[in-house]
Amino acid sequence: MIHYGLWQYKQQVLDSLATFQTIEGKKDGLKAQLRFRDTVLQQKPITPKVYTFSKRVSPDSDRRVSLTWQELRDNLLTLVENAFNLPTSQEDGQVPGYGEWFNIVYDDDQAVYTYKLLDDYRDGDLKILVSSC
Repeated sequence: MIHYGLWQYKQQVLDSLATFQTIEGKKDGLKAQLRFRDTVLQQKPITPKVYTFSKRVSPDSDRRVSLTWQELRDNLLTLVENAFNLPTSQEDGQVPGYGEWFNIVYDDDQAVYTYKLLDDYRDGDLKILVSSC
């Protein structure tokens, strides 16, 4: 991830992929993004299959083939698009598994910022407003 940075929105994914000269380079970048979202961010996907790097050849076969870079891209884009949809249990913006951290999204900004705000929240110096967009 040090080499790639975190790709947070669709155009950033597409622009970053355009910089790679080889298919393997694209696959490596996409796999790094997917691993980071799974293990570090612990992003909960709509379907867990978005974190897989291979698929079965047919439903009745155990033989697997690697996903194409386009399939990996589509999986990452699914995660990127759903990153802004907080699960109902996290409507207050609290980061799952990190009780003192909150995800903050500003109007007209696609990035998600994460801050350690629990003390401010407890003291009443911070108000969490949930937007239903």
